Amino acid sequence: MIACVDQPAGWLRALQSHLAALEPSEAVSWQVGTDEDAAQIVLGRLVAIAAQAHLRPAGTIRVAVVGEHDDGAGVVSALEAGAVACVRGTDPALTAAHLRSVARRHGLLDADVAR
Repeated sequence: MIACVDQPAGWLRALQSHLAALEPSEAVSWQVGTDEDAAQIVLGRLVAIAAQAHLRPAGTIRVAVVGEHDDGAGVVSALEAGAVACVRGTDPALTAAHLRSVARRHGLLDADVAR
């Protein structure tokens, strides 16, 4: 499950749709919501990632959203705050592809476990 902090409901629906389109075989079931306690991946803006890092269960993968025109300082700050990766901007299709890559790299995809 992916929990999204500080993102509008319409954006969450778009992200869910783009994630589902990445796995047409239905080998992977994506769930996008706001329940951080049940999430394997937490996506949020730097402020949310940094402020709540100590409240998340151990092993939760944090991905920060940085501004589209970030000069790199936001990326550095996010990584120092405990994010394992950053995605630039808030385009749901780009974010979906990035999250799939992060999930695969961390062995969270059912299809990867079967290999």
